[in-house]
Amino acid sequence: MNLAINARDAMGDGGTIAIAGIPPLAGFFSKDAILWGVWNYPNYGKRLWLVGVIAATFTSFYMFRLLILTFYGTPRYTEHDVHHVHESPNSMLIPLAVLAIFSIVAGFFGVPAVLGGGNHIEHFLNPESVAAVSESAGGTTEALLMAASTGAALAGLFLAYLFYVAKPSLPETLAGKAHAMYSIMVNKYYVDEVYDAVIVSPVLHTSREFLWKFVDVVMIDGAVNGVGKVVRGAAGGLRHMQSGYVRAYAGWILLGGVLIVVWFLR
Repeated sequence: MNLAINARDAMGDGGTIAIAGIPPLAGFFSKDAILWGVWNYPNYGKRLWLVGVIAATFTSFYMFRLLILTFYGTPRYTEHDVHHVHESPNSMLIPLAVLAIFSIVAGFFGVPAVLGGGNHIEHFLNPESVAAVSESAGGTTEALLMAASTGAALAGLFLAYLFYVAKPSLPETLAGKAHAMYSIMVNKYYVDEVYDAVIVSPVLHTSREFLWKFVDVVMIDGAVNGVGKVVRGAAGGLRHMQSGYVRAYAGWILLGGVLIVVWFLR
């Protein structure tokens, strides 16, 4: 049990470091390839690179926040909850182990030339653009950009450690001082609320009041039920002709004969 828990913790650490883009795990090489490609993009490439570095910092921050609060933070469960905790089955642990292994070794298939690699993955995906970029840019610039992105990832790690290990009261203090900004970010810029008001609520209202209560109930069900009522009413009238009494049949025959005679004599 302890071995499985330690293995799971190790997988969590490795996955976090990989996603944060800290070398030498796979996430570092993929992040570097993206940022390097953006840097060499002719239209606003440098500005987009800066946006990418900021995003990488936040990625590292929230990943290490997740890791700290999950595996290293103060327990938030009760003794009653512990009785329901059980180890994950192998069907969940084995795929996680495979992913953890590849998060460590997969990046070495894409080591860039500035680090002495051949960048086989990028050459395989788009060899012409790789050759063009390699000819137009120097290795020193790429190395500096790598250092900057790594620094951004380490900055995210430092902020997560500062907020949730060294000074756990700091997030609450900052939230109190910047209440408006905190509320906006906690509510995800109110995107869900705006989406519900603009898209979900009108669609639900239209579906309920028009498509269901009018189109479905009034038009479709009304037409079907109306046909049924007409057939039922006609059948109710015609069934009097099939009463089983000979006198009634004779009367209907006489009525029919009279109607025929009147038709021909008119």
